[in-house]
Amino acid sequence: MEKEMVNQDAPSEPTVTLLERRYLISGSRVTGFRTWEGSLHLASYLLTESGKELIKGKVILELGAGTGFLSILCAKHLQASHVTTTDGDEDVVEALKENIVLNGLGSDQQVVARTLNWGDDLEATWVKQDCKARPYDVVIGADITYDKVAIKALVTTIHQLFDLQPGLRVLISGVVRNADTFESFRSECLSRRFSVEELGFQAKPMRQQKTLFYAAAVPIKILSVSGPG
Repeated sequence: MEKEMVNQDAPSEPTVTLLERRYLISGSRVTGFRTWEGSLHLASYLLTESGKELIKGKVILELGAGTGFLSILCAKHLQASHVTTTDGDEDVVEALKENIVLNGLGSDQQVVARTLNWGDDLEATWVKQDCKARPYDVVIGADITYDKVAIKALVTTIHQLFDLQPGLRVLISGVVRNADTFESFRSECLSRRFSVEELGFQAKPMRQQKTLFYAAAVPIKILSVSGPG
């Protein structure tokens, strides 16, 4: 299913075009073939003046990118200098590459899609060289804190990224479907002496939304994480 996001009504407005495969989700645990509310909420924040300043001219790394909506938004409309977009599922990464091309970003290597498994030793992966070539400024992730089993591996990867680039800013957005699971991410970060701050950015009721449309009945939070020390 092909879907245009950011503005669905006015062709003169900025758009992100995505090919989603929602029918694949019901048959597996892979959730990366559609765009979820946490991604849309983080995108809404990044489209504010404060959010734009975080991305403009910066090198971005996305974890658990799924369809690539956020990475494409950063590269295509928010003037990121470079985006490395990642997912742990190889089929999702292949679909991600299709969406990058679909948005006209496939020829200049401004956005590069790679496979990254959380918890792996980054010193032994492509990440170390990628970060050395283009030091990351901001790490983003949305809808990646829903699985309590995977949280420790996710935070391990974030910790290793801080080791590679101590000044990183990390933004993690998630729908709080299960308060204990979401809080386990915060607790794991704090146990490693990360600083964790919840951004005071609230989702508007759908009737008041003008650009991105997503359900906001369940709380959606954005956490800003910085490294120890």
